[in-house]
Amino acid sequence: MLNCEIMPRKVFISFLGTSKYNECEYVKGDFSYRSCFIQEATFRYLASQEDWSENDRILILLTQQAEEKNWNDNGHKDQKTGEVISSRGLDSILKTIAGKTLIETIRSIPDGKDEQEISFIFKKVFEYIKEGDALYFDLTHGFRYLPMLILVLGNYAKFLKEVTVKSITYGNWEMSDRGTKPAPVIDLLSLSKLQDWTFAAGQFINNGNVSELVRLNAAEYKEQLRSSKGEDMDARNLRDFITSLNEVVEQRQTCRGLDIVRAKSWKKMIDAEKKLVVKNTLFSPIYERILEESIGFQKNASVTNCFRSAEWCMQNGLYQQSLTLLQEFVVSHFCEMLSFHIDDKEIRGTITRALNYAYVKSEASKGYSSFDTGSYSDESRTIGELLLRKYPEFIAPFKQLSDIRNDINHAGMRTTPKPMQGNRIPVALKGLMATFSTLADEQSTPQVFINYSNHQSSLWSDRQLKEAQKYGTIIDVPFASIPPYADEKQICVFVDETISTIIKTHLPPSTIHIMGEMTLTYALVKELKALGYTCLASTTERKATINEDGDKVTHFEFVKFREY
Repeated sequence: MLNCEIMPRKVFISFLGTSKYNECEYVKGDFSYRSCFIQEATFRYLASQEDWSENDRILILLTQQAEEKNWNDNGHKDQKTGEVISSRGLDSILKTIAGKTLIETIRSIPDGKDEQEISFIFKKVFEYIKEGDALYFDLTHGFRYLPMLILVLGNYAKFLKEVTVKSITYGNWEMSDRGTKPAPVIDLLSLSKLQDWTFAAGQFINNGNVSELVRLNAAEYKEQLRSSKGEDMDARNLRDFITSLNEVVEQRQTCRGLDIVRAKSWKKMIDAEKKLVVKNTLFSPIYERILEESIGFQKNASVTNCFRSAEWCMQNGLYQQSLTLLQEFVVSHFCEMLSFHIDDKEIRGTITRALNYAYVKSEASKGYSSFDTGSYSDESRTIGELLLRKYPEFIAPFKQLSDIRNDINHAGMRTTPKPMQGNRIPVALKGLMATFSTLADEQSTPQVFINYSNHQSSLWSDRQLKEAQKYGTIIDVPFASIPPYADEKQICVFVDETISTIIKTHLPPSTIHIMGEMTLTYALVKELKALGYTCLASTTERKATINEDGDKVTHFEFVKFREY
C-alpha cells in the first residue's frame, strides 16, 4: 500500500552578510566541518541528521551587497592591491551539497535601518513560508535585531500557518580565536520552546485552556523519546504531569464530581511534577506557576476539592459548571456532616429536599409563604430541621443557587420564574461563592460525646472517662436550670433552646449523656432520638460506709452508660 502521507516541507532559512569570512571549524556534538560559510556547515549538519528532498528548500536572504560579495564567486578584492580574490561564493557551494533540495533566495532586502524596513523583511519571509512548514533558522550573520525578528516571526507563523520551528542555530565564531580553534554551533531552540510553553501556560492560567500544553507535551514527548531511544524518564514524567493536568481540567469542565473529590488525577499530577528533573531549568517556574493555580486543593479525597473546582470554573468563565459543582459541594458537605455517603443518590435527594423544606419553613415563619409539610418525608423534615437550626445562614442562598442553576441549565427558556439576565449570573455566582466559602473551610469534626448534665466530665472517675471517650471527644454542656414552678409551656421553651444548642454543638449521629430534671430529660430524649442522636444515661452503684463517728456516708460509683 502506498504511503500517501504528505511530509511537511523542511526550510533552512539564513541571512548572508557582507564580510570576508575566514575559514573555521564549526562543531556541534560529534559533527564538525571546516568552512568559510556557517550556512554550509549548518546545512551539512542538518543533512547528517535527516534526509532533505526535492520537497525541501534552502532560503538565503540577500542584501544587494551580500549578493555581490558572498553569494557570487570572487566577490571580494584585496584591500591593498584592489585585485579580485579568487573564492567560491555561497551559491556555488550550496549547489554542490544541496542534492535535490531547491535553493531559493529573497534578493535586495533592505538593511533594516528603521521599522518600515524591518517590517518589509518580516513580511517577505512570512509570505515565503507555507502552511505546516518545518523551519530551521540560522541567525549567525545579519543585523542585531535578527534574533528578535526570528523569535517573533517563528511564533507568528506557528499561530497563523501552524509551522514547526525545528532549530535556531548560531555559529559562535568569537570562540574560535580567529579561526584557530573550533567554533561551537549553538542551538537556541530552547528559547523558542520556552516561549511556547510560557504562552501555553498563560492560556491555562488565564483561561483554563490546557489544549496547547497537551499539544506541546505530545510533540516534546515524541521528540525526547526518539532522541533518547525511549530511555528519557524525564520525558515520561512530563507526559504524566501534563496528562494528569488534562484529566483534572476535563473533570472540572465536565463536572465529574466524584473524580474531583477523590483527587486521583490531582495526586498523579503532583507526584509527576516532583519527579521532573527539568525542575532545575528555566521551565521549573512554569510548572510551579501551573500548580499555584490549584492552591487549596487537597491531595487526598475531600469534598473541599469540589468547592475549589467550582471556584476555578468561575474564574475561567465556566459559569454553568461552577454553579453545578457548587451546589453539589453543598449537598456533599452536609452528607459528610451527617455521616452519610456522598455517592448515595437517595440520600443526596433527601438532603436537597431537606434544604428546600428548611427554606419554605423559614419563609413561612416570616409570613412570606404558606407552609405545607405533606410533600416532605419524615427524614427530609428531620434533616431540614437540623440544617435550619445549625446553618440558617445557608438556607436562602442554597435556594438562590438552585434557582440560578436551573435557569442556566434550561438556557433561560422559561418565563416562570423570570430568567436572569446573562450579565447578572457571574455577579450572583461570585456572591454565592463567597457565602459558601465558610463551608469549604469547615472541617468535618470527629464524633463527640456531649455531656448534658450538671456534673462536669473533669470530675468523673477514670472509668467513666474511659467509657465516655469510646463514643468520641467529650464536650460538656451544662444542664438547664429548671425552676420548680415552670409549667409545660416553659418546659417546651427549654427543650427548643437546648436542642438548638446541641445541634450547633454537633450534628447527629452523635451521643448525648442526659442526666437532670426529669420532665426536661424526658422531653429532650424524645426529641433528640427522633433527630438521630443516641441518648444515654449513666448507671451507678450505691455504696455506703460508716465512719468513725458512726455517721453513714453514701457515694455512687459509676458502672456503665445505658441507652434510653
